[in-house]
Amino acid sequence: MIRQLRVRFVVVAMLLASLVLAAVLVIVGVEAYDQVMSECDRALRVELQRVEEEEWRVPLGPEREEAEGSTPLLPAFRVVINGKGEILSLDARRVEVDEQWIGAAVERIVARGESQGVLWGTALAYRCIRQEDGNIRIAFVSLENEFASLRQTYFTLGLAGLASLLAFFLVSFLLSRLALAPVERAWAQQRRFVADASHELKTPLTVMLANLGILTAHPESTVGAQATWVENARDEGMRMKKLVDDLLYLARSDDARVPMERTRVSLSELAQGCALSFEPVAYEAGLAFESDVHPGVFVMGDEARLKQLVAILLDNACKYAGAKGSVRVSLCVRQGKARLTVNNTGTVIPPEELQHIFERFYRTDAARSGQSGYGLGLSIAQDIVKRHGGKILARSDARMGTEMAVLLPLAPGK
Repeated sequence: MIRQLRVRFVVVAMLLASLVLAAVLVIVGVEAYDQVMSECDRALRVELQRVEEEEWRVPLGPEREEAEGSTPLLPAFRVVINGKGEILSLDARRVEVDEQWIGAAVERIVARGESQGVLWGTALAYRCIRQEDGNIRIAFVSLENEFASLRQTYFTLGLAGLASLLAFFLVSFLLSRLALAPVERAWAQQRRFVADASHELKTPLTVMLANLGILTAHPESTVGAQATWVENARDEGMRMKKLVDDLLYLARSDDARVPMERTRVSLSELAQGCALSFEPVAYEAGLAFESDVHPGVFVMGDEARLKQLVAILLDNACKYAGAKGSVRVSLCVRQGKARLTVNNTGTVIPPEELQHIFERFYRTDAARSGQSGYGLGLSIAQDIVKRHGGKILARSDARMGTEMAVLLPLAPGK
């Protein structure tokens, strides 16, 4: 899929670049041709206005500015013909021409019946005016050198266009890798997410089916006698329900469908309440539990989601604090933001793993070996913090232990 997207990206980019480049080349080519024809038209007008006694005659009126002070650089000559198309005179003092060749050109002009144009076979441009005596004066300009120059120009433009397309292809190919890198990562994460979710759902289902199989194998037994298998099946069902709820939250969050009720929330009261509910959990696990929650800290957000955030952090801290470890939760205002910190002792998370702990289904080796879980809690916590416009940071070392710090904007007003 990623390869197909990259190919489409390059193809679309090349099509757009080709259209733009073609438009530029056509404009440049047409401009060059128009310039040649404009110079040709000026030379034809001057040649028609030239008289025998003078080399050039400057016209009066609107054309004076165009002709004054300049002479045509193009080779030009003129002929005078009668009404039958016979050449009466040929004035080619500045060029060398073949009279038979000129006669053929005049015949073509008479056959056309047009007052001006270009004889493409001979690269001659012409313009005719009828004199008072009924004869026709025809001025010719040779465009052979100009057409050769245009052909060279078009050839150069073509080479430049091909070189530009090749360069743009290389650039678009490199850009496609950079542009699709986030898509490739998202696709890989999605595939890993589906695979991990399938694996995690398979485990409780297997346990539930095993317990139900034992129950059905002894239909004569009472519920009390089979309470162990019933409780096991119930526990696995509850674990699976929690996993499904977490998966639904993440799926809705990705689709921006998680409802958020923005109200003024006392983060102090919320954090203190969560801390009180986790004190028995820490006591049962043999952990030292400490809280330092400053009063009067308010934020704008969804109270239920913020409570879920604090519960996730405290639950993780209690799980991984280690034997006879400690957990500490604190809340204060620092640099204009509410700072919630949850610290626990226990195994240090290596730096190469610390950067992945917020990924879905990611669990460190220590976590996999020592505690059960799905690796979704911190992903949900990070999503909640982001949806509240905050940041969540993690650090772990031997001296400080593992610390999760949440920074949230304060609520305005008192």
